[in-house]
Amino acid sequence: GRLVRSDGTPISNAGVFLRDEDHVYRSVGDDEPYQMITDDHGSFEFTGVIPGNYQLFLGLNFEQIDGWTLPVPYGGWLVIEGGATENIDVIFRPLIELQSPVNQEEITKDTVTFAWEEVEGAAYYSLSLGVEIEGGSIGSAFKSHIKNNQLTVPIEELYNQTVGITYEDPKDWTTVDPNSILAFTNTENRFFWSVQAFDHDGEMITGSNGYRLNEDSIGNLPFFYLKERELTEADRLFLDGKVEQAFQQYQASYEKNPEDHHSLRMIVR
Repeated sequence: GRLVRSDGTPISNAGVFLRDEDHVYRSVGDDEPYQMITDDHGSFEFTGVIPGNYQLFLGLNFEQIDGWTLPVPYGGWLVIEGGATENIDVIFRPLIELQSPVNQEEITKDTVTFAWEEVEGAAYYSLSLGVEIEGGSIGSAFKSHIKNNQLTVPIEELYNQTVGITYEDPKDWTTVDPNSILAFTNTENRFFWSVQAFDHDGEMITGSNGYRLNEDSIGNLPFFYLKERELTEADRLFLDGKVEQAFQQYQASYEKNPEDHHSLRMIVR
């Protein structure tokens, strides 16, 4: 087979590992029987392979995948039979370029429009959202089977989107990170998003996440803020770590105004 980019340029000096069922669930080791480096044409070849089930793994450096998707592990299981020849071309695709919201954009309207470049051969797209927390981030799937390369949603849908919950001490719920509970309702926090493209068979073609290491490949940054609402008194108590007081304030606000959807949302969370 070959390792090649969709523009036709080969990926030379890349590691290729044909791994059987006893090896695929552990790190690549020196004892792997089927491993080699691609030549100047991106080609690789294994001969005399013992019949069985295998997966193809790749070893690449940053320059080789800068701006491109990384198909590792490549596809599903390969059934190798005695006397048969299997030809496999591993085709790297350019990362999807995001169009909006990007580059720290502040959303003040009651709708949000996500837009990205169209991918040739894509039957549908899926969109994920993420929340930054101290020391990292939490992401979650948002929409799937999107037919077009643009999606407009009410901002309330983002407010209702939950992510994983983090704690300083899992034994004490009052140590929860408020950013993980407030999620997309926190006007002071920064959010991010990504998109993936799939073909008619449900196989991923490419995505927006990947290594972007220089000015030519960096593109638009997937960060944005939601500024449509204002933080409530209860929100600020929560952000200050005053969990019990915040909960009581959410309850009081909801009892006073049953149409206070945010307070109800936070009571439930």
